[in-house]
Amino acid sequence: MISLRCSALPLIFACPNSGDDPLRIDQRNEASDAGSAVHEAMQSYVCGLEPDMDALALRWGCDRDEIGRLTWAGRQAWAELAPSFPDAETEVAVRAELALSSDVVDLTGHVDLISRLGTRAHALDWKSGRLDHDYYAQVAGYAACLILGEGYEEVVITVVWLREGEAETYTFDRATIAAWLERFDAQLHRHGYVLGSHCQFCPRGHSCEAVIADARRASAVFGQEEFTPDRIAATVAALPPAARVELYRQAKRVEALASAARQAVRLNVIQSGGELDAGDGWVLKISEEGGRREVDTVKVWPLLEAHLNDDEVPTVIDVSASRFEDLVAKRAGRGKGAAAKRALQDEMKAADAVKQGTVLKLVERRKGQQ
Repeated sequence: MISLRCSALPLIFACPNSGDDPLRIDQRNEASDAGSAVHEAMQSYVCGLEPDMDALALRWGCDRDEIGRLTWAGRQAWAELAPSFPDAETEVAVRAELALSSDVVDLTGHVDLISRLGTRAHALDWKSGRLDHDYYAQVAGYAACLILGEGYEEVVITVVWLREGEAETYTFDRATIAAWLERFDAQLHRHGYVLGSHCQFCPRGHSCEAVIADARRASAVFGQEEFTPDRIAATVAALPPAARVELYRQAKRVEALASAARQAVRLNVIQSGGELDAGDGWVLKISEEGGRREVDTVKVWPLLEAHLNDDEVPTVIDVSASRFEDLVAKRAGRGKGAAAKRALQDEMKAADAVKQGTVLKLVERRKGQQ
C-alpha cells in the first residue's frame, strides 16, 4: 500500500519520480508559516471567533502585517461565500483507499471547510500563496476522498486565492473522479524526471538524480577554471538570452538541492551525537551560538536617553542592540569605542534589557577544537 497526502499530489503530477525516495525532507519557510497562520486565523473567523493576529504572528514567526492583509482578504471572500456553506465544518480530515491497477493508495488530507448537503458536499480551500501553481490534483484528491471514502455523489470545491482576490470552483462526480483516477494511476507508474519550478519544493531534492545532473551541467557552463565573480559575470554575459534565463533556473534548483542537503546532514549530525569525524583531522559538529538579541524597549529607554540625543534615539527605536552599541562607540571617540561598547553591554545586562536565545549551527572545526 502507498500512503499519500492530497497536498503531495500536485508534485507527483508535475514529476512522477518525486515520491520515490523513502527519505523525504519537508522544508518550512516564511511562505508556509504565513499560510499556516492565515489558515488558523480563518478557521477562527469562520467559527465566529476573533483571531489574535499578534499571537498568530508570534507563534508562526511571520510578518504581522502580511497575515493581517491576507486574513482581511479572506474575510471579504467569506462574506460573499458564507451563504453557500451552511453549517460549515472546519479542518475536516478525509480519507479513501484507492484500488489502482497495481497497488492500493491510502489517500488522506485535511479540507479547510466543508458543508454537507445530502448527497452533495461543498468544500473550500484557502490559498495564501501566489496563483502560479496548479493545485487541481490536490482538490481532485479531496473530491476522491469525499466521493469514494464517504459516498457523496457530487463534490463542489472552491479554491480562494487570497493574494489575488480570486476564486476558482471545480465540480466532481463519480465519472469525473473515475477519469482522474486513470490519469493518477498512469502517473504513479511513469518513470522519469521533470525539472521545473516545482523542484525547489520537492522533499527528495537532496537525492534527485535529475537535479544533481542538472547542477553538474550548470557548473560545467563555467568550465574547470577557478570560479571568480568576474569570470562568472563574463561567462554569463557571453550566453544568449535564453541560456541566461535557463542558467538562472538551474541555479535556483542547485540552491534548493544544496539547502536540502545541508538540512539532511545537519539532522544526521544531531542524531549522531552532535559530531561527525571527517577522517582528515577535521570534524563536522553542532555548535551552540548566541541567537538574535531581543531588546525590551521599556527597560532600555533610560539608557537610550542617557547615551543618545533626541536626533539619534529614533534611529534605534526598533530597538537594534548592535546599532545602539555602534552609536555609543562612535560618540566615545577614537580608541574608546570598544570599551564604551563593553560598558553599555554591562549596563543593558544589569537592566535586564536584552534577551538572547541560542541557535544550533553546523560548523567545521579542527579535531579537538571547541
